[in-house]
Amino acid sequence: MTVAFNDAGTVLRFLGVYSQLAGGTGSLVLTTDSDADAEGGRLLMKNFAIVDEANVAQVLGNHSDSRAAIARNNRLDFEAGEVDFIRRSDRVEVTRGILSGTTVGGTMRGFIYTDKRQYDLTGTYVPLFGLNNAFQQIPLLGPLLGGRDGEGLVGVTFAVRGPLDQPQFQINPLSLLLPGAFRELFEFRAKELPQ
Repeated sequence: MTVAFNDAGTVLRFLGVYSQLAGGTGSLVLTTDSDADAEGGRLLMKNFAIVDEANVAQVLGNHSDSRAAIARNNRLDFEAGEVDFIRRSDRVEVTRGILSGTTVGGTMRGFIYTDKRQYDLTGTYVPLFGLNNAFQQIPLLGPLLGGRDGEGLVGVTFAVRGPLDQPQFQINPLSLLLPGAFRELFEFRAKELPQ
């Protein structure tokens, strides 16, 4: 199944799913695997923003440029987002998620347990996303300095855990001190619940 949309924010508000997304054009592709009783999916979005989101301020507020951007207009703009996921009857596994904008970006992976209505997501917030990810283009040193795709030279690891309606956000400020691949030493890990 393929669905294209011109304003994801309006659709999500109308459905009562999430009211802090503004704009967003893109597509959602779902492929059913009846043998595995799962659906693989890819969500692609362009030109969207997260608006009036207190939880974003909590995670991003440790970086001075981010604090200034949030305080100025309480809005974080993104040029593109891409999420690959696997949907099962009891959970959605985010296998790869990347958000990119001129000032902020990041990555995310983990689980959303739909039966228990719980988050267990981890990721890396990347300030000054465009400049930060330029380091990944340097031959040989790029992967070492820049880490995984979309994580850049400087980043802060975070976790989102707990109930869908009241998630808890955690950050590890020590991860800001290490470049690229070494940051993985300080990242949070999603805990797969037993089936």
